[in-house]
Amino acid sequence: MISGNDSGGPDARSSVVISIPLGVNVRDILRLGVLEALLGARHDLEVVLLTPAHRVPEFRREFSLDRVTIAPFRRFEPSWRVTRLVGLRRRSRVRPLVNLLLAAESRLARPDQTLQNLLRESPPHLVVTVHPQDWWDWELISYARRLGIPTLGIVKSWDNIQRGLMVHPDFLAVWNEVNRREAIALESYEASRIRLVGAPPFDRYFDATVIRSRADHARRLGLEAEKKILVYATAGQIMDYGDETYMFEELLRIRARSEALGDLQIVCRLHANSRLEYFWAHRDTPGVAFSFGSYIKTLGWSMTRAEVDDMANLLYHADVVVSPGSTVTLEAALFDRPTIVPAFHEAQPEHIKRWLIGWHFAKHYRPLVDNDWVPIAWSSAELEAMVLRSLEDPGWYRVGRQAIVEHYTPLRDGRTSERVARLIVELVEHGELVRRGLRGRRALAIGNDTGGKTQ
Repeated sequence: MISGNDSGGPDARSSVVISIPLGVNVRDILRLGVLEALLGARHDLEVVLLTPAHRVPEFRREFSLDRVTIAPFRRFEPSWRVTRLVGLRRRSRVRPLVNLLLAAESRLARPDQTLQNLLRESPPHLVVTVHPQDWWDWELISYARRLGIPTLGIVKSWDNIQRGLMVHPDFLAVWNEVNRREAIALESYEASRIRLVGAPPFDRYFDATVIRSRADHARRLGLEAEKKILVYATAGQIMDYGDETYMFEELLRIRARSEALGDLQIVCRLHANSRLEYFWAHRDTPGVAFSFGSYIKTLGWSMTRAEVDDMANLLYHADVVVSPGSTVTLEAALFDRPTIVPAFHEAQPEHIKRWLIGWHFAKHYRPLVDNDWVPIAWSSAELEAMVLRSLEDPGWYRVGRQAIVEHYTPLRDGRTSERVARLIVELVEHGELVRRGLRGRRALAIGNDTGGKTQ
């Protein structure tokens, strides 16, 4: 049994509860090193994983480790009252008012009896949400706040704060300084409650040993190593009626009409929210390959560590990357690969105008657009010309890619998992101080930590 006992006696145990609501969280937190680093950092630390996959045999076999308990979890679905209250809190910019609204959110939280018993009978030192952007953990975090249990949110991606955090934990771990400023301006966080840790999904990208030879990489995809490779990374099926196949097929049309691109090979890398069956008609098209992640029952899309390594090779060996606004733009920049953002769709121009231009380009993508860090193709002719330019001159837009890397991934040592684990341990070890601070007596500052020391 876990215990939140702070007495320091021989039977005292440290404990942390981590919610794993989706498959992407399995990749970022469980498979890529955070859990391993956390268990290694404190040998008396017990971890409870709350997840809808608690009955899935494959999940239990993979993560039933020493000092790890897997417990049931129900994703929260908001009522109209909660939705309105959170909307009001997110529009507020005065911290005292935000605190009052958070207190009101805590009073509304009514988790099931299993979760109540877990948090009340054996109070953990810390509750962690690894997906604060969505609603899944709202009830968990709000109820923990009511009980005075410190909470930490690990922001999943570079665009999440711009999209909005539905969950407001006490402390926040972010990728970069941009996210820190966004959390202060958009979510009313105090600077002392934010830690810059880096990007958990990218740690493997900085390990040179994961890169294979081009011949081996091409063989695995059924391609030819001596021919150029274009990676088309979809941005996800955001809406049921939004079409993603047009741009892929446009690339096939460009290849067919261009003598210079006739031998170009195309790898279609599917986003977590893309639908493979929409592209399946092209599975036997010569010079075409598909790449996608795995699936975990009840949690959806995920990636194994081996598949993350495959993605590193996909980008490393790409001669050019095309993606309409996905995070692959950042990932390709880490490997200095020419990347083009197409901003047209002849079948659904209004969809591109509203979603890509009106949302992405106006928010998290805005620095890339305003600073001309990445080329944007507004027509098929422009896209064809840009693909040719990228293949002829791989250094084209290199300055922009370097700016993207410095702006969004300043920590590139492959040790993000260790930093996240250290932050969790820090909050666990200062549990009583944190609890006093959350009651308004004293706040615990958790500033930057890029080398093992808290600044």
